[in-house]
Amino acid sequence: MAAFLISLQLLPLVLLSPFLWAAVALVAAAAAVAWRDCRTASAELPIISARRRVLELSTLLLMPALLLACGEYFSLARAPFPYLDEVLMALNGTMFVQTALAAWLTWRHRNRLSSTFLVAEISVWWCGAAYVLAGMAVTGNWL
Repeated sequence: MAAFLISLQLLPLVLLSPFLWAAVALVAAAAAVAWRDCRTASAELPIISARRRVLELSTLLLMPALLLACGEYFSLARAPFPYLDEVLMALNGTMFVQTALAAWLTWRHRNRLSSTFLVAEISVWWCGAAYVLAGMAVTGNWL
């Protein structure tokens, strides 16, 4: 629970990091392509029920929760961790998976683009905060 609260406190700080803006730009590019495709082929869009849409968009909570769990685990007092580089690469991969998932869901739910885009960008932003928190916990360097 503490990691969740700290990640919310880190949200303004994460706005200064370039990796977040790269993730936001990728999701925005997917939204721009989806918007263009939605205008040209609106009759061919798949009809997705509201229940399924909510379930699919809720998958965007998985990666931030995984990063927060990692942050909780590594914040415990312990001896120096020998596989620091591998864990940091896994954190980078988790952030990449979150960005790719958000972009794909933005494309998939292009018939309701504005709300999907908003949810995707907020989830990427929160994942960025969880990424910073987990990175601080793994390295032991706290702000």
